[in-house]
Amino acid sequence: MTLDIERTDDYDWEGLCFTLFLVSPVPPDQQDRLRNVILAWYTIGVYGGLGDGVPHFISDIGFEVEDGQHIVEWWVDMGSLEPEALDVLIRCLDRFVQLNEIKTKRLVLGRRLLE
Repeated sequence: MTLDIERTDDYDWEGLCFTLFLVSPVPPDQQDRLRNVILAWYTIGVYGGLGDGVPHFISDIGFEVEDGQHIVEWWVDMGSLEPEALDVLIRCLDRFVQLNEIKTKRLVLGRRLLE
């Protein structure tokens, strides 16, 4: 796995925050594809494709710069999903950054911690 994963103490399944810290910005054409990967995972979950349970909500997926740090940020109400559903998303994100040669620092699950 390419992604370094960090779970914070503020790890809430009903409002699970995701912050992907990047070395450099994601190019605009890849931003749309990354959004599509995340939204495809969510949609598959809504229709029962991630096992038992369904997610309840996903926020907008933002590409931002804060204090010179490039991040991708969103949150999901994981609803009644099983923990394995999170593993599926992480594997998809990991594969996406590998295929598109996106350099990442880490993926934080839970409240965002700035570098």
